[in-house]
Amino acid sequence: MSFISEIAPHAQQIKKNFNILASLVIAQACLESNYGKSGLAVKGKNLFGVKGSYNGQSVTMQTTEYKGNKPYRVDAAFRKYPSWYESLCDLANLYVNGVSWDRNKYKNIIGETDYKKAAKNVQADGYATDPNYANKLIKVIEDNNLTQYDEVKQSAKAKKPSNKKRLYLPKTASSWRVYPTNKAPVKGNEKGFLNPKKFGGLEYEILGNPQKDVYTIQTRDFGKVNIYAAPSTGAKVK
Repeated sequence: MSFISEIAPHAQQIKKNFNILASLVIAQACLESNYGKSGLAVKGKNLFGVKGSYNGQSVTMQTTEYKGNKPYRVDAAFRKYPSWYESLCDLANLYVNGVSWDRNKYKNIIGETDYKKAAKNVQADGYATDPNYANKLIKVIEDNNLTQYDEVKQSAKAKKPSNKKRLYLPKTASSWRVYPTNKAPVKGNEKGFLNPKKFGGLEYEILGNPQKDVYTIQTRDFGKVNIYAAPSTGAKVK
């Protein structure tokens, strides 16, 4: 399963719960975690480099800090999540709740239905300092057709129950002949034997009824076959 396929259901849940485009959230996760391959993503399901701990869980990683213009490496604790969903939730909560000094900082992302506008809003709101951040998000969305996840497809209409009858073979029978559909259902033409007793009885949908008391069924071991199942054999048709 690809990284996108793995996180897409979580992103759709974010869309449902927070009204944030799934395509945007997936694109940010891809861009910031290198499609789930970053050290933080692998070790802590942490997609966005959030520091601290999550329910007391953290992972220590080296990160680059700056003193003036001089970079240096330092160990830091980052949140370790139980799954991708909690990491995505943290991002969503940031957009919904803003920051302590500006609770409305990311409000223009909530409810936005145009992925290009949403990406540009993320950058304009100061989420990232990369001047090309919005364009990178848009490219990830378009290259991977991520807008397909923005609309949760309606479930297909339930199929009407089949009107076909079913054949029940009794659990007392340990051997039942089945025959090729192109041969007469008589001894000597068998394709194989079913063992209803082994399974506590067997049940099949009847696909055809080529002659009296002979039924066409689909079996696991022999494929489509004919079977003789007169009432006197103990078989039942319902």
